[in-house]
Amino acid sequence: MISPINSIYESYMSLSSMGMEFQPQNNIQLISQTTIQSKIQCAAACNQLSSCRTFDYDLASQRCRLFEGDSTTGSIISSSSSTSIAGTVSISPTLYSSTYNQSCQACQASRYEVCSINTSTCQCPMHSYWNGAVCALQLFEYDICPQWDSCRSDLNLSCSSENCYGISICTQGLQNSK
Repeated sequence: MISPINSIYESYMSLSSMGMEFQPQNNIQLISQTTIQSKIQCAAACNQLSSCRTFDYDLASQRCRLFEGDSTTGSIISSSSSTSIAGTVSISPTLYSSTYNQSCQACQASRYEVCSINTSTCQCPMHSYWNGAVCALQLFEYDICPQWDSCRSDLNLSCSSENCYGISICTQGLQNSK
């Protein structure tokens, strides 16, 4: 685990073993791809973007990729490069226990929440939803959705229970039945 990188957007990152990379569920999750000199600099670049939840870095090519995805919306897989490593931002309920739904002052230096202009309270950032413990990433088409706001609405997805098994899934359209 890499210690906090900077005190304003404090985060902890877990690193995979060498030879691994992140495979997003959807290409829209790739935030950026750049050439950078070290995995620490790649981790720092991820830390600076509150939407970044995962990065991968290849030592040989110095490729740094930043992703909005995490283990719920992608996977860390074996890479074709033995010098590639993946890192994930560690998300814990303790990060939100004293800030979620509180006055905006509580989250002004947080990388995990934003101030809602409508309510003047700390809320989940874009493309995430409150699952009762953390701001989890919104899901993609055909993912099982636990609640009405858990699907990517920017992709015209909504949580629908219109299948023969009674399981709610993210589907295209406006058939939100919850």
